[in-house]
Amino acid sequence: MKLKNTLFIIIILLSFTTLNASVYDFLNVGLSARSNAMAGSFSAISNDINSLQWNPAGLNGIEKGMLSTGVVLYAAGIKFGEVQYGFGKGKNTFGFGLNYVNYGSIERRGENNEDLGSFSPMDLLFLSGFSRPITDDLTAGISMKFIYERIDSFVSYGAGSDIGIQYLMRERNLTLAFVLKNLGKELKAHYEEKGSLPLSVTGGFSFHPLPVLNINFDFTRIFYDSRSIAKFGVEWWVVPMLALRAGYSSAGADLKNDFSPAVSAGTSFGCGFAWKKLYLDYAVQPMVDLGFSQSITLSHIL
Repeated sequence: MKLKNTLFIIIILLSFTTLNASVYDFLNVGLSARSNAMAGSFSAISNDINSLQWNPAGLNGIEKGMLSTGVVLYAAGIKFGEVQYGFGKGKNTFGFGLNYVNYGSIERRGENNEDLGSFSPMDLLFLSGFSRPITDDLTAGISMKFIYERIDSFVSYGAGSDIGIQYLMRERNLTLAFVLKNLGKELKAHYEEKGSLPLSVTGGFSFHPLPVLNINFDFTRIFYDSRSIAKFGVEWWVVPMLALRAGYSSAGADLKNDFSPAVSAGTSFGCGFAWKKLYLDYAVQPMVDLGFSQSITLSHIL
């Protein structure tokens, strides 16, 4: 993709992006167990279909194909799920995904607090992405997303995009990344005023001092609430079949309160198992009074 075409797409997307009240905040929740174990510090990771959520440039490196499915058991009985598929064709890499959120059953009450049964809110996210090397060291990617949300009888939907790059510094075993996420807006609102997607920008790196060790760092600025988040993660392949992972996100400070200043807030842990072309990943994230968030992902390289 030529630079002028990329700039043209960014300008068009920005023209449709506003900073109204944010909607679809679930877009900021990680679904991959590998990324969640490293606190979401994933913008500079490549050769993984799960990069579709964090930085579409990271799709680069998937050759014949990669299929991934996973589930996240979040706090308050909320469940996330995903199915993603990516493949390479020539210099191009393509990725597609379907994510969902199940918020469980909620009581419906009338004006006089009478019991009117229950309803189950839900979100659906359709993703498609594309990446291509611009030079031997620089890769660019773009993804398009369509969001559908239903709350009782109210329906909302919106569209957006992510645009990212990765730059490989081979002599330093370092990958740099930059990604602009959630460009777009609500196309049909539940009520009258349309909101904007949770627009953010992330810069990060992945350092590989050893072939079996990844050290990752991301810094994200979320515009709608003027909030900054720092994320740090480590991945160590102890043996070819076993990886240990850990991470920390400064967003964990939001989970603390005067009664539970838990030091575990923002931390994450996990592991990965590899057998031939199969990968099984698990992650756990303490959420203080809310309990734990657990993620499990199964991936297959075709």
